[in-house]
Amino acid sequence: MLGYEDISIKTMTYANKRNTKLTEKEYNEMVALKNAINEYPQTVVPEKMEEFAEYLVRSLKELGN
Repeated sequence: MLGYEDISIKTMTYANKRNTKLTEKEYNEMVALKNAINEYPQTVVPEKMEEFAEYLVRSLKELGN
């Protein structure tokens, strides 16, 4: 039409697979990701940032119960 290309909408790649409490392993990974994001954000790939966000949301849901 006007010379614009079709821009597809990207969705998050990390799907929320569980609505359960974090396991100890997931909690430890969340803490490690938090430290990596705070100290060296350029080294954390987007998929891991999305995983961290999912862990964070699940941990906050636990606090609300």
